Amino acid sequence: MFMSRRSFLNRLGAGAAALALQPPRIPAFAGPSGAPGAIKIIDSARDVSDQAGLIRYAGISTVIRYYARNDGQWPGKVLSPTERAVLEEHGLSLAVIFQHNNSNPLNFMDGEKKKLDAQWALTHAERVGQPKGTPIYFGADFNLRPEHEDAVKAYFEYVASALAGKGYEVGIYGCGAACALVGGIAQYFWLSASVGYAGSSSFYNSGDWHLFQNKIELPKPYASQRPEKKADRVIDTDVLNDRFEYFGQWRTDGTPVVHSKAQSAAILALRAFVTTAPNAVLYKRRSGTWEATGKTIDYARNVRLLGRRGDYVALSLDEGDDVQGYCRASDLSCNLGKMPPYSDKTQGAELACE
Repeated sequence: MFMSRRSFLNRLGAGAAALALQPPRIPAFAGPSGAPGAIKIIDSARDVSDQAGLIRYAGISTVIRYYARNDGQWPGKVLSPTERAVLEEHGLSLAVIFQHNNSNPLNFMDGEKKKLDAQWALTHAERVGQPKGTPIYFGADFNLRPEHEDAVKAYFEYVASALAGKGYEVGIYGCGAACALVGGIAQYFWLSASVGYAGSSSFYNSGDWHLFQNKIELPKPYASQRPEKKADRVIDTDVLNDRFEYFGQWRTDGTPVVHSKAQSAAILALRAFVTTAPNAVLYKRRSGTWEATGKTIDYARNVRLLGRRGDYVALSLDEGDDVQGYCRASDLSCNLGKMPPYSDKTQGAELACE
């Protein structure tokens, strides 16, 4: 499971001497195994077949791609048979999510939405050869409020029934309140990166989630380079709860795809939440002293831990291998074991590692 406070400090402390000597920069692509604790799951709303080799070389194991109505709202949004084949040829597995105007709760009030969404999800699943028995996630990508609950629940009841009739399972992507709402309907739960949304910290801390989208819109070299706008050449990263080895990943040849619990535990242990409200100050080392950079990291956001130097922890802010700054160890949790509550930020300090 998650690393203890002592183990956390010992592991980071082991890197303190190396950090003091300013270690060589770790290459952006460290080979198929990646650096220790490197991310293994990404999601993208763009066709990434052009980057499949780099994705695999970066150590990624699973790519989560999209279904939508028709071909989606922009070119390359929807997973195609060709893209699926290319990703699998590079040793990657896939998981899928259906999103079509699923970021506005008012759209769920339309009784036709659930029918069309289920129909198109099944159409795309058949088209790409998604194996039966695997799930399709559906988005409820907004801050759920009580007045939306009945419509959202009805939506998931319908799509779960429609998909079950064709041999598929259902997952939900959304805030903690949305995941909890459909707990008896969906089988898989993917928490969005919106940690301030209703119920997200409590659902995370229940341990019932499968995936947590820990970073969004990262301009990685292995993101699709097809979009004209550079701002669209991004991916999101996700971490898997170490209670589970399966969250819906598949390959059409039926090859078992396992994300081991030990691997996921290591990934969770080498990341931490900011526990200081409203934010943690980012520091740099200059001429033997610590200086504030003028930048901060918001409360409850997570960072990757790269080493320790005295009372300060070296951080990556974008899931990379380079040190991008430092913050005080007392501003961080020991790992991603518990998410600081957003409704009462005064409780965050209780999760601080020191």
